[in-house]
Amino acid sequence: MKSKRTDLVTKTALAVDPLVQQGVALMGGNGPFYQLRGFNEVKAPLLAAATRNARQQAEQFAKEAGADLGRLRSANQGVISISGADGSQFGDDLGSRMKRLRVVSTFQYELD
Repeated sequence: MKSKRTDLVTKTALAVDPLVQQGVALMGGNGPFYQLRGFNEVKAPLLAAATRNARQQAEQFAKEAGADLGRLRSANQGVISISGADGSQFGDDLGSRMKRLRVVSTFQYELD
């Protein structure tokens, strides 16, 4: 069972974002912190976009080399990094509502 204090904290936390959007300055600390939520919902589309981009880049490379793109030899998902909108490391920019996700993957294709 939730206490009245827990309910008050939850209600206050949910009310902070609209206040900040309206330009209300929060005093007495470092301000609100924003965390990335729903990462699993964006992970699959992010990886799919990285895979499409890798293939497009490989096709362009093959074309410029006068070759045909062959089969995919290997793929490595690599690292997904989270940073602030300005590119700062995620832990250094908790006050930013905007987050940037970046996936680094490695794909090796054969050239025919």
